[in-house]
Amino acid sequence: MGAYSALNALALGAFDFVAKPSDAQTGGLEQIARELSVKIKVAAISGPPKLACSPPPPPARISPKLKQTGAKPARSIAIGVSTGGPNALHYICSQLPADFPGCLLIVQHMPEGFTGMFARRLDDCSSINVVEARSGDFLAPGRALIVPGTAI
Repeated sequence: MGAYSALNALALGAFDFVAKPSDAQTGGLEQIARELSVKIKVAAISGPPKLACSPPPPPARISPKLKQTGAKPARSIAIGVSTGGPNALHYICSQLPADFPGCLLIVQHMPEGFTGMFARRLDDCSSINVVEARSGDFLAPGRALIVPGTAI
């Protein structure tokens, strides 16, 4: 539930979020305090959003996703994003046609456990197949692989 709420907050314009530490019961709050402090300072320096960018409405009709054929992609496109990335990626993925000949490789700065749900959200708004990458995945046309988040 935390990942879902954080992704919704980002979609609604939140600057960033701080994940609950997995070791909160045994301490570890100093780390989260430092992270929170840094993010608050960066948000203060950044000021108000320079460009109001809300996710576009979903396409009138999302084309059915094409089956993976084992074909090689025409191009591989790497995208690395952090703050602001979820909205930008939502826009990009929602605009690609089902027969997109390339493969997207996406690194979104998110903690462990968030990228799987994020991939599902992007997959729901997209005609291409968006998944969290796993070891052994192949690059394929009309596919986006999101690198799994790491423990903070």
